[in-house]
Amino acid sequence: MANIYVEGQGPQGPQNKLSLVPADTAANGYTRGRCVNFGSDNLHAALALAAATACLGILEEDAISTKNPGSVIVHGPAIAQIGASISAGQQLTTDANARLVPATANQPVVAVALEAQTYVAANSSGVTSCALVFFFGMLGSLAQVASDAVTHAVSSGAIAIANGAIGLGSAGPLAMTLDTPTLAQDGTVITITAETAQAHTVTTSANKINGGSLVLTFAAQGDTVTLEATGQIWNVRSLSGSASVFGTVTTAAANAAIAVASALVKLNGAGALAMTLANPTVAQERTRLMIVATTAHAHTVTTAANKINGADDTVTYAAVGDAILLEARNQQWIVLATIGATLSEV
Repeated sequence: MANIYVEGQGPQGPQNKLSLVPADTAANGYTRGRCVNFGSDNLHAALALAAATACLGILEEDAISTKNPGSVIVHGPAIAQIGASISAGQQLTTDANARLVPATANQPVVAVALEAQTYVAANSSGVTSCALVFFFGMLGSLAQVASDAVTHAVSSGAIAIANGAIGLGSAGPLAMTLDTPTLAQDGTVITITAETAQAHTVTTSANKINGGSLVLTFAAQGDTVTLEATGQIWNVRSLSGSASVFGTVTTAAANAAIAVASALVKLNGAGALAMTLANPTVAQERTRLMIVATTAHAHTVTTAANKINGADDTVTYAAVGDAILLEARNQQWIVLATIGATLSEV
């Protein structure tokens, strides 16, 4: 053999395999433990000679000639050649020599190391470093990402669909967008955290959050939402702090009554708006409402006497981004968070 692996424990458990002949004109390099893809058809195996690429399987045996098929493990435990030192449990991707190496952020994961191994460069006898791994197969490599990346957003824009954490850290409110995930992006997990106490928002297409909502709102530093892509929908895995999910976004440009409903309401008048808000009913218990100023005027929102925190009845705004997050409890409005907006009793 061109490569040697001294096994403390060999592959155990079920394996799915294909029998394929080399796609190249020479069998050189088709050695045990190398990663392959299909060649120009589904009858031949071509070495996966690109870094960080999805691959079909791992060669289980050396190729004797281009006319004799060899076994390729497409899912399950396998012995793989490695191109760098690895640790047990580490996520692995391919290098440019069809070997496995530790994966980094946003690279496809094709296998997980079942043991730690120290990489030693191949010697003159062709002895190559190998390790025991669990290979996912093509589907697994497309659906998984190696490790979380952290991005700090300081200006409004689009959030990339990739496993990782997003910090919203501007001195003013950020208006972020998030595209609809594709089926190939199923399993992507994004954690979004407010790093500043601003009325940040993350907006998707209609009904793409939990199948019925479209906007996430933030108010306090540390507010966090974790989303997972499943079936072309963003599903909320967790909410913390005053982070909220709303199915409706309305814009007010004239004096009016604010509907008691789960909604983000934007006060966008060219002058100061005088808005009213009715008392919530028993049936509307736990309804959340976020009201934010998008123009710098002295907007007001007025309720019946003592219906805000049991003591106040008026919310007053002054600057863009001033906001209040209310929740209906016991037929009154409880303040969960305020940004700039002030409370008073008229």
